[in-house]
Formats: sequence, C-alpha cells, structure tokens
Amino acid sequence: MHLLSNTLNTARKVASAMPMVMGASLMAVTHAETPPALDRQMAQALIRDFYTALTTSPPETMKSTLEKATHPDWMNCSDDAHCQTQGQTLQRWAARTGVIPEMQWVLKDLIISGSQMVVRGQVTGTPVQAFLGVPPNGRAFRLMTLDVHTVRDGRIARTYHLENWMEAHRQLTDPAPAH
Repeated sequence: MHLLSNTLNTARKVASAMPMVMGASLMAVTHAETPPALDRQMAQALIRDFYTALTTSPPETMKSTLEKATHPDWMNCSDDAHCQTQGQTLQRWAARTGVIPEMQWVLKDLIISGSQMVVRGQVTGTPVQAFLGVPPNGRAFRLMTLDVHTVRDGRIARTYHLENWMEAHRQLTDPAPAH
C-alpha cells in the first residue's frame, strides 16, 4: 500500500508540473518553428524570379533564375507523394520550353501568410511541337494556376502546384476557339 501511495503522490507531482513543462516546451517548439513573416516586396521579388524561370526559354537563364529564387533542396510537388528536386524540375521545364517557347505566366493574386505565399496565376501558350498528345495546330491554351510556396531563409523551400492540364488538352483539341 505504501508503494502505491508513493507512486500516486509522484504521479500527482509530475502531473501538476506538466502544464508548466509542456507550456515551456510548446513555446520553445513554436518559437523555433515559426519563421519570420514575408513582407510583400520580398514575396513579389521571389514570385517574379520563380515565374520568370518557369517561362524563360534559354536553359542557362532558367537555371540561374530558379537557383536565385529557390533553396538547393527545394521540392516541387504536385501532391504529397509526387515531388521533384530542383534538378528534376529544371529538366522538365527546359524540355517544355522547346515545345511551348513563348509560354507566358501572369500573376493574378498573391496572398501572404507568415512564411507562405499562395499564388493564383494564369499560364498561356501555343505549342509548336506535340504537347499532351496533341500535334501542333496553332491553337493556344490558357489555364489558371494555383501554387503554395513555403519560404525559408529568403528563398522558396517547397512548392505545391495545381494546374488543370486536361483543360489545356480540351482547348488544344476543341474546334471552338479557346476562351
């Protein structure tokens, strides 16, 4: 019985100290994991460099511009399970510039929250080679893009992106003019 009483007393002491310990621990974790908030000027500069890289034709310019805007360990993700490294993304983007050399991207909306940016944009282009299984036919596409960028140490560390490429396919194959 004495052992049980001592165990209960010890448990009560630990439990009464837990809010203080947990509060300090949570404050330390919260403080350590809360990066500084982005200001609008910095966010716009990062966005300009990032999307310039996305739509720049010469691969050398694309590479230097993307490296300026992103961390070397940057991940570009279409969902949680499908991410590409900076090198893989550069390869994919460089290949696409030969197919859609005059692709343009326009910023439509920018929302900044802490160290994250939500970007709504519009991408347009007219393929000069087969794209999405469609031979070049002079038709263009126009899509809305949604991207969530997380910034660390002044550069983009992770991007989640969403584009409706089936809509681009429809616009490239539909005999009616693109909207």
